Amino acid sequence: MRPFAAQRESVRAFRARLEPLCAIGQERESMRAIGQERKPLRASRAQRQSVRARAQERQSLRAFGQARKPLRACRGEVEPLRAVWPQREPVRACLFLACEKPVRPRPVDFGAASTAALEAMYAAAALALAAMQSLATRGRNPVTEALDGAADIEEWAHYPDGDARDRGGRGRYYYHVHSAEDLGGREHGHFHVFLDPPACEADLAPTHVIGLAMDSAGGLIRLFTTNGWVTGEYWREAEAIVAALDGFSVESDPKRSDLDEWVSSVVRLYRPQIVDLLRGRDAALREIFTRDPASDALEDRTIRVLSTMDVDLLQQICALESALGDAATG
Repeated sequence: MRPFAAQRESVRAFRARLEPLCAIGQERESMRAIGQERKPLRASRAQRQSVRARAQERQSLRAFGQARKPLRACRGEVEPLRAVWPQREPVRACLFLACEKPVRPRPVDFGAASTAALEAMYAAAALALAAMQSLATRGRNPVTEALDGAADIEEWAHYPDGDARDRGGRGRYYYHVHSAEDLGGREHGHFHVFLDPPACEADLAPTHVIGLAMDSAGGLIRLFTTNGWVTGEYWREAEAIVAALDGFSVESDPKRSDLDEWVSSVVRLYRPQIVDLLRGRDAALREIFTRDPASDALEDRTIRVLSTMDVDLLQQICALESALGDAATG
């Protein structure tokens, strides 16, 4: 690992070089109005026009919302990769039709992390930024890289087809989109990240680690955990997943090396938040079982998301730099 000072200069250099690249693309492969070409599972033409009209009244086309603007990434239309949502919400548990008082895990305190852990997260930030820069120089971002030039984006389909699976059997991920009604105003779609079962249990389904919600500019905006039925996962308690997070990495295909690096680095970068979200997920389920011991909460279709947290990449980097500075002077 490079000395910390060199890592810090590297991250600062990446941040400076991302400024002219924040247009994410100009889409050399012509992602032709993805929102309009997507197969119409969500609304009739008249309904879509109505939604667009209401969205335009509320704010400019920069608000993706129900208008489902395409992932063209044209300069001036796409929000830059710096902090566009400065207020990060604390971790919260979202229990739909389940608990009256959702479990609220404690906010992440970087001051409690060891210097080694902070430096590992900072190194992951440098790798994530490097991957984003490499994608941007090719006219892409994490979302368009996962879609890989697809002209029609099918809701619920996995991108890449067959999932991005680590060649060593460590983990996998895929990107997909839901209907506009499911996703709300900010989200285009999300990555689901999994741990693969060990070789001795290869017949088991993978275990869901975290969801990475993405906006229309290809930026990460939120982390979340899901109920068991959502991905059909093999359920493991939070601590079993946490034990496998150190050094998390997916290397699926050399052609997707930038995307593999970005997904893997983001999981390591946000490790404290992911740990809190997983523990919040389990706490939410315990609350459900306490209220109704006979319930099969993992299969309850009214409960989809168990914990969620908004995030911002550059805020995370600044918080790490502050914590590392405090550690160096303390």
